[in-house]
Amino acid sequence: MTTHACRYRGPCLALALHVTFSALCGAQIQFGIGEVEPEEGDRVEIVVPEPGPRGRDPAGAPGSDHLLRFLNGDVMHGRLISAEAGKLLNWMNPHAAAPIAFDLRNVAEIVLGGEGDNGAAAATLSRVRLSNGDQLVGEIVEMTAKELVLDTGYAGRITIRRPVMAAIYPNISKTTHVYEGPARAEDWVVKAPGQSAQVDFKKKAFYVTGHGATIGRNLDLPDVALIEWELGWRVQPQLYIYLYTDNIRGYNCNAYALRMESQRFYLYHQTRQTGTHHLGNAEVEGLIAKGKARIAVMVDRPKKQISLKVDGVLVKQWTDTQDFAGLGRGLMFHARSAGEMRISDIRVSKWDGSLGASPVMEDEAEQDRIRFVNEDRVSGEMKGIRRGKITFETDYAPLTVPLDRVVVVLLKSDGRELARRNAGDIRAHFRHGGRVTLDMRGLENGVLSGESENFGKADFQLGAFRRLSVNVYREGGEESALGGDW
Repeated sequence: MTTHACRYRGPCLALALHVTFSALCGAQIQFGIGEVEPEEGDRVEIVVPEPGPRGRDPAGAPGSDHLLRFLNGDVMHGRLISAEAGKLLNWMNPHAAAPIAFDLRNVAEIVLGGEGDNGAAAATLSRVRLSNGDQLVGEIVEMTAKELVLDTGYAGRITIRRPVMAAIYPNISKTTHVYEGPARAEDWVVKAPGQSAQVDFKKKAFYVTGHGATIGRNLDLPDVALIEWELGWRVQPQLYIYLYTDNIRGYNCNAYALRMESQRFYLYHQTRQTGTHHLGNAEVEGLIAKGKARIAVMVDRPKKQISLKVDGVLVKQWTDTQDFAGLGRGLMFHARSAGEMRISDIRVSKWDGSLGASPVMEDEAEQDRIRFVNEDRVSGEMKGIRRGKITFETDYAPLTVPLDRVVVVLLKSDGRELARRNAGDIRAHFRHGGRVTLDMRGLENGVLSGESENFGKADFQLGAFRRLSVNVYREGGEESALGGDW
């Protein structure tokens, strides 16, 4: 038996090895190798078996595909069993003889493995965005002057108070999904030329290090596409992302190249025949300190437009005056820095063409506004939604419009309310995108129970979520830089 301390690089056993005892509750921890009775305040090292051959990871076995992150950066693989509001979280580690109880006050995040169920059972889905940034997806049953009833596949019917609503995006079709991964490294073309370049795959994420490390795949990108991924870094990132490339093995291609250098983004029109043309750049202040970001690129091939969002905020929109550069349907990531970067949660879907409104536009809205699929816009007062139709009052005439003709409804800021923050709040992130903030009451048997001033009490199926953020308002919580096993 050997004690290992690592950050899970290469074949090292995927188990948190330095777990501060202050995070543990209970007098004994049993790992099937004898009993450990640490004294209060001590720092314990967990003794685990020697790692097996590369690719054989006990933590990747069934029943151990969740990841627990602590506020101090420690991590532990295993499986979430249950949780009590503001108290304990019960966790099963594959090397433990019984569940381990942790103090929730020391937990930052729980990453949920497996495919789960996104709850998208309705034929016609809408996304409702709330004043606190939460986004809920479901089928709109009815909307009145006081509330909106949303029928979901993950929590039944939820009644949302109208004063906390900021926007409604109707007609988010469940058939827009194109790709979600990566699930296996073998599905991608991986290159690591030279001695310094390295590409590792673990826990459904690529770790790329060194100049020239490349991953690529033909994803059959749609003509109008939303392409998004999670990116983490330990030092200033330098990365090229090739969009609609016809060569997923190298940068000699016909494509659009999005270059990320530190916190600045550049877009290039690149072809073998005419070379590279710079289309413009943008900067995101304070991005480097965060250590991670959710990056989304929206492409409208017929209009030759490419838009960039970072953590949900629109950063830049480019319009190419030349012919569309991308002659393929592939996506490729090409590292240009010595530091390690983590690429995960890659998603591709057909895009509805909506960029959403900037926070400034919404805050300044004195009237409700509708944007239609033909780009027409009207302002006035939103009266309600019933039987798939919107009733809207304008200065010149009342309108009754089918929901399938609407891209977005922006609700006026006058009278808008913001839910209060609670010490027990958690932020649950849906697999289909969006999130919900809850004052958690408990978690048991795959059901997350909570309460919100936005919609009252609700029970959510845990399989609808990809991760749960705990202690979201504390330092080291959701907005903290990456640590441990990323």
